Amino acid sequence: MRGLLIASFLLAGLTPSWGASWPNKTPPLRPVAITRGATADNTCPSTRSIKEKIQAIRETYAHINQQQKSYQILKMPLKDAPAGGEATAYFDAERLVKLVKIYHTATGKRRIEYYIENGELRFVFDVIMDVDDAMTGRYLVKKNRYYLFCGQMIRWLNADKQAVPVDSELFLDMAELWEREARKILHFSTP
Repeated sequence: MRGLLIASFLLAGLTPSWGASWPNKTPPLRPVAITRGATADNTCPSTRSIKEKIQAIRETYAHINQQQKSYQILKMPLKDAPAGGEATAYFDAERLVKLVKIYHTATGKRRIEYYIENGELRFVFDVIMDVDDAMTGRYLVKKNRYYLFCGQMIRWLNADKQAVPVDSELFLDMAELWEREARKILHFSTP
């Protein structure tokens, strides 16, 4: 086994507060172990096409959201959010499957959803809402979608739902950012 991924309750900048949906309202006493390296179809690295990988990621996204009500929930305030914020972690048994971070800003908020399958970050949905018109309270909403497979970003759909070229400097910078963020969420540990 290549090692274990540890989903820690004490993520960087987070302090746990146990959600009412946690069984018996009793917090777990240890980090949650997630096996690294396995994928839903055990083909990492894969000979699948980008289109097939993206379809598999979309199926994971849909499945996690369909099952969301059955997951155990852990809520944590974000200490590193200047105007406040909260993270909500969703667990299927002891496996982290989704993490939602909400950051409040002076002009709106940012919601980042992380989707995890078998210990691998698969998808990031990043929604930024800024006040467009202070008088009416209308928001300007920007949604970015980041697809990851085997620890690498394979596609980015920007706010206009246009694919950002994978060889562009901007794509490479964002790929590095999300890969670094994944390491914060899923801590590596070798046996």
